[in-house]
Amino acid sequence: MKRIVLVLMVISFACGVVRAKGQHQPFDPAVTSVKPEPYDPSRETTFQGKILRVDPPPCNELPYYSYHIHVQLPNEIVEVHLGPCTYAKDRQFPLNVGDQIQGTGSVANWTSGPRRVIIAREIHRGKQVMQFRDATGKALWK
Repeated sequence: MKRIVLVLMVISFACGVVRAKGQHQPFDPAVTSVKPEPYDPSRETTFQGKILRVDPPPCNELPYYSYHIHVQLPNEIVEVHLGPCTYAKDRQFPLNVGDQIQGTGSVANWTSGPRRVIIAREIHRGKQVMQFRDATGKALWK
């Protein structure tokens, strides 16, 4: 009897975990927003490289999702956090895999897996410049 109760408890727990993982809450800007780590101008750096990956691939599917890119630098790949998808999309500044960019940003005090993270202040692609934050690090999309 104890064995049956234990088995039923395990199955119940497993079903709850699977159901919880499959649930997605709709985006509500009043409750949820992109909240980047505070920008630290004292940790600012410049970088130059080639975009290897853009997340999320199409920002139209998740317009309020955090827009970030993976950039190949000379000695490493970094993840560059830009801001909400809608901010870059509204300014018609799409970034694509293969683009050569230069940027300025603050090195975060956390990593994304093995990669360093840079919180972008501005990105240059050719003669185009996209500003994400002012010189103090204040987000320009607010």
